[in-house]
Amino acid sequence: MLKKLLTMVVLVFCTACSQSSGPTQVGPNRTVTIGPDQTAQSLVDTAGYSWSTSGDLDVSTITAPLIKRTETMVLVVFNRSISSQNAIEEMKSRHLHPANVYECLAFGATIADVRSKYSIACLGQYLQGGDSGEALYIESDDSDLNWGLVTADWGKDWYGNMRFLAVRD
Repeated sequence: MLKKLLTMVVLVFCTACSQSSGPTQVGPNRTVTIGPDQTAQSLVDTAGYSWSTSGDLDVSTITAPLIKRTETMVLVVFNRSISSQNAIEEMKSRHLHPANVYECLAFGATIADVRSKYSIACLGQYLQGGDSGEALYIESDDSDLNWGLVTADWGKDWYGNMRFLAVRD
């Protein structure tokens, strides 16, 4: 029994180690429909986001696309510290482009099982504020009780376990 318990502890420890280093991983496809019938505020309300920001982002200024469409989105984890610009370049090399703010809100409102598990950065739209601008991300602490939308300095390096929302080209 003790040997089995120790084996389980080692497996959990090794799994946690492998999640913070290693090759870039692209998650499974997620389908999200976006369109003019969904305002940014309605997406915030549907997802139940707590809305906090270090900048002056006003949700009423986020415009919906004019044409309804379905997007295939994926989460990318680089497993290393990475700058916003390098993350975008690596996504593009994989035929992905970073999700904009509206796509991020739609993803969070649609894919509830993921948004509360990971912090997810959306680098497809540069927001004014901070020294080098800001990026929106869904912040999570691995619980369904404490997550919301925040902004972070665009020029920062992101942690290796950060997920980035991308749209397939």
